[in-house]
Amino acid sequence: MKPGVIVLCGVSSKMFSPTALGVIKCLNQENIPTLLITPDINDPARYSRNINHFLIDDPKDFSNRYLQKLLWIGKKFRDYVLMPTSDETVKLVSDHRDLLCEYLKVPMPKKEVINICLNKSKTYEIAKKNNIPFPLTLKCNNLHELEMASNRISYPGLLKPSTPTERKFYSKKVLEFDSPRQLISFGKYLIKRGCSPLVQEKIIGPPSNLYSLGTVISSDNNQIVKFTGRKIRQISYEFGVGTFCESIWVPEVAELGEKLLNSINYYGIAQVEFKFDCRDQEYKLMEINARPWFWISLTASCGMNLPYIAYKYAIGEDISVDSFLEKVHWQWLAGDLGLLLTQLIARNPNFSFKDYFQSYLKKRVYATFSKNDIKPFIKEISQSIINLGDNLRYLN
Repeated sequence: MKPGVIVLCGVSSKMFSPTALGVIKCLNQENIPTLLITPDINDPARYSRNINHFLIDDPKDFSNRYLQKLLWIGKKFRDYVLMPTSDETVKLVSDHRDLLCEYLKVPMPKKEVINICLNKSKTYEIAKKNNIPFPLTLKCNNLHELEMASNRISYPGLLKPSTPTERKFYSKKVLEFDSPRQLISFGKYLIKRGCSPLVQEKIIGPPSNLYSLGTVISSDNNQIVKFTGRKIRQISYEFGVGTFCESIWVPEVAELGEKLLNSINYYGIAQVEFKFDCRDQEYKLMEINARPWFWISLTASCGMNLPYIAYKYAIGEDISVDSFLEKVHWQWLAGDLGLLLTQLIARNPNFSFKDYFQSYLKKRVYATFSKNDIKPFIKEISQSIINLGDNLRYLN
């Protein structure tokens, strides 16, 4: 029998991520056994009929215990492929890659490469060296640099964490500021806590201007599979995760993303996200995800099952695809309904309710809903109802 895959979820969150479940669904299409490790006892993914086992632990709070458990699992499920689905688990696996490789297959580049992906300031440094467009970004290590940035940046602007460890000081994924006074106030708070925030210009435009390259690359760069797609809606509206996405081939996105990944000798599975800037008609780099991403299950419906392709690469088989289907749509139903509710409350003038309801007429695949595996969806909906008040505060 071929080895299976160990899917690692991230830290507990009030907002369920369908990434791990999407990976499991993609692998199940090819009859690959999966073992799920999740920190959340209420994680809908653990209710899937397609997983063989699950264990519960949190890589953030119990990193050493988590590692020891992975090593124990590695001895029991020798030669299984390790597939982290969050930045926290990517970092932990990367930090201990050599040790884990004694028992498991870890299709991931060396720690220095992963750090470039996780550290946004390093990501933009590499982009600059390779002439890959990105928004004006200023790293602020102290109050003087923060004041200098307030005079250079345009408004409104954004504050982003430069490293994963800084995210705990951010109430949202991204902080938006409208004036120098607000920027200085936010920035001081972060710098006093040891952060070096990134002050970045805001590229104006709807979520549908966010495009991604999804790829699997071999370590010698001789084999590469490329998928491109875009978000149509996301939650929250401007800075969040996709709720309705589509496959669409964009050669410029594929070329820029491949160029960036090749420049750091990346291999394995990854997503590179860009935003189209209408001012200069350029696709500008947002981030690299050194792992499967939120809407990766869409790839399997387009003829490019990236989790399975990454698995084949890890066990030494050739990676290739025969076709790419465009205009295939993916919907995270619970998140999309949550988005509708928040936009009704906010009365956002930029949100098109007409487009929202018309999209339900399009043929689509679902992130969690499946007639053949209904329990994760039922669990997700029930948890959403129970935590409705908390979810609304989070999304706003």
